[in-house]
Amino acid sequence: MKRLLVFILAMMMCFCLLPSCSQDDGNGDPTAPTALSIVENGASNYEIVYSNEAAWMRKLALNLRNVIKSATGVELNMRAETAETPATDRSIVIRAAENASFAEGYDISVSNETLSFLCGSKTGAYFALCAFVSEQFGVDLESGGKVSAVGNSLSVKADLHLARAVNVSQFPYLSADAKGIAIAYEWTDYMSRRMAIHLRETVYYATGEYIDLETYFSSADELEADFAYLVIADNDTLANGDWRFRSENNRFYLEAADYLGYTAALRAFEDLPMHDWGFYEVGTDVSQSGNYVTSLKDIEETSLYAFERQGEHRVIFYNALFGNGTGTGKTDVPISERNPLQQYMIDVYKPDVIALQEIARNKRQLAGNKSIVKLLGDLGYVETVDPRVINSKPIEEGGWGVVGERVTDEDGNTFYTNYNMDPLFYNTATTRCIASEYHWFVNHPHELLGNDATEFSTKGSTWGVFESIATGERYIVVSAHLGGQDRTTQRGQAEELSEIIADLVEKYQCPAFLGGDFNGTSEHPFYKHLTEEADFISIQDQDGAKITSKVFTTHGYPRYNEHLGIISEGGGRVWEIKNGESSIDKVFATNLEKAEIELFGVVVDECSLSSSDHLPMVVDFNIDSK
Repeated sequence: MKRLLVFILAMMMCFCLLPSCSQDDGNGDPTAPTALSIVENGASNYEIVYSNEAAWMRKLALNLRNVIKSATGVELNMRAETAETPATDRSIVIRAAENASFAEGYDISVSNETLSFLCGSKTGAYFALCAFVSEQFGVDLESGGKVSAVGNSLSVKADLHLARAVNVSQFPYLSADAKGIAIAYEWTDYMSRRMAIHLRETVYYATGEYIDLETYFSSADELEADFAYLVIADNDTLANGDWRFRSENNRFYLEAADYLGYTAALRAFEDLPMHDWGFYEVGTDVSQSGNYVTSLKDIEETSLYAFERQGEHRVIFYNALFGNGTGTGKTDVPISERNPLQQYMIDVYKPDVIALQEIARNKRQLAGNKSIVKLLGDLGYVETVDPRVINSKPIEEGGWGVVGERVTDEDGNTFYTNYNMDPLFYNTATTRCIASEYHWFVNHPHELLGNDATEFSTKGSTWGVFESIATGERYIVVSAHLGGQDRTTQRGQAEELSEIIADLVEKYQCPAFLGGDFNGTSEHPFYKHLTEEADFISIQDQDGAKITSKVFTTHGYPRYNEHLGIISEGGGRVWEIKNGESSIDKVFATNLEKAEIELFGVVVDECSLSSSDHLPMVVDFNIDSK
């Protein structure tokens, strides 16, 4: 089976070997030349002349010279064409095609004693090289073939004419839902960056439910039969991280169980052998499948536990980055686009309890249908307490915040301005909430440091006592966000938390987990108070085989690509913790006499890297209730 190039590109090719046209004097003169002698008896009076308009033209010239040298041992002279030094009759000429239909194609022809290559782009030039080599030497470059010595002479038919008209920009996607659309744009972005081509970004929306792709495709009357299509759709029958790809003629079908499956499929594509020109090989009528686990690399192996839950109970601690979506710089990432990414992550890892930080009103009501509360609710998660809180000092008391807890807008609508930034959510299918409260810290800086109001309004905590529906076992989870500008204040906030947790442990007699963004490391006073005075352990800082992940929990801020409409990684690297270093996101535990921590991990994947500057922390544990 002949192997083709990039599955998107190759299937769109409408290869056309045009009828040969004899070069004679119009009367069938038998004396007219029937071939051009490019190399004869180990010598040549031909040269390769290329237009110096783009790098691919010189690239094609080099490749043609190498091919001819491999076949005959003769290396032709090559040079750029200029107005002062135009190509002569006995030349192999490489120029840009003026015909728009050759946007990604080529036209190879002979005129008098000149062999001309007219190409639309880098893509067309590569296809032209492959066609010429196949015609002259019977070698399929697209399948990895190489030209070997055939003698000391090389001739080209005088009536040679090879053409292929291609317009790669006419490749559309079809997608069943937002995840499919996002991955389609990622493919577009990848192809644009790595291969210097641009695919059509029209997306045909399908139903949000899983459907048979054949049925959907045959019912899409608006589709143009002559173009290739990549059909992307979720498949709930596949396991977490699974993906499946198949091609039939110029139709391509990509299915995945979740965003991790789509990611793995893209990685499989990226790992295909790449030709020297930057193109990939994918066979026709192929069927391939895989799983995200098999695509994990280096530090990302820490995410293996997404598929191998180790304990009866699972909690995720995560600073989800409130942002504002309107500024320039680190927070210029639309919340409405990041919230779904965080929903996808929660759906894959399926914790019993989620302890979040930086969940402001703009991640809630202002995000509309993409509110983080609504999205988590769609997965069966409920917030433990009323999110409306007072977390600012009234102005008449010398504070900086809004007087009271409610305001009325110009339309007469009353709403709370202050919301719980550090909420707890629990999965109602697996867990009950026994008790929960919001706690705004008593300890705050003595003055507004650096005019940063968030040091007051965003720093607080929520505690909850939870019970497993299956086992009746109970445990305490506390979501906390400490201030970052004053170490004395940080210690005071940690003291408040340790006192609250001590009372809860005494009352409920169960293990407790305190986690979140502490804005400090193991060198700071809050840490020393918790681990040396309050009988907590810092889980990530422990040694042992069950401590799966030792990576920093912060990285670069995500970026929003307005052109593609997707969130992408911020560029900040994720690196391993070594030599006693410490992350600012932490999970502490106490009263573990009857509890066993089975796993600690940090979620490192495309979703978490693109949705916040912090990475989610996962804790799996068991409780011996006897």
